[in-house]
Amino acid sequence: MPTNPALIQLLQSEFQTPNLGSLSSAAMNDRYEAFIWLLAIRAAREEGATVSLQTAGGQQANAPVLRASPGTISSANPSFTHAVISFPGRPVLEAHLGIKLDGKSGVAHEADVAVIEQTEASFCRDNDVNPRYSSALIVAECKYYSTPLPLGLSRSFLGLCREMRAADCFFVANREAPNVSKVLAYGRFNQRTLVLPSTMSAANMQHQFQTKYNDFKAL
Repeated sequence: MPTNPALIQLLQSEFQTPNLGSLSSAAMNDRYEAFIWLLAIRAAREEGATVSLQTAGGQQANAPVLRASPGTISSANPSFTHAVISFPGRPVLEAHLGIKLDGKSGVAHEADVAVIEQTEASFCRDNDVNPRYSSALIVAECKYYSTPLPLGLSRSFLGLCREMRAADCFFVANREAPNVSKVLAYGRFNQRTLVLPSTMSAANMQHQFQTKYNDFKAL
């Protein structure tokens, strides 16, 4: 189990800055979401993307300012950072932490990590609305627990999958959860447990994200 300082040091090393804004004093679950966000960014780079950090206003970010609580993509105070992901000849993507997406029902749902099309993201920032589920390439539900994961998490994730495109949704957890995993595996939903820094599970999670990017490049 990584300590609070271990996750902070990992993020600081990745972005080569000591400044992680409110995340420096955030709860472990928020830092864990940032770690999964980082895996999505690394996966894009491994698939040949150019990745940069930008503010909500579209300026180059000198240091990441990461959400420690959910909000809308148009939130500008502070100007939260997102990653811009560019593959040659493909629409530009953005990777966000803790934003709301409108599901099939029109109801907004929090996405711990979301990779969406930049055209959709820009429109939503300009018009103060939530991105639509159909614009998402990756939607990750991240669970960091110091106790066993309750079975109810599988039901809430299944509900999220019904509201999004199930193929785009990923359940990610820091602990082993046999019953949760069994329910999700039975329905062939994307799920990965024991995802922690410097583990095979983290490498496998990153590979799953890479598969999504690879399909995105091909289509």
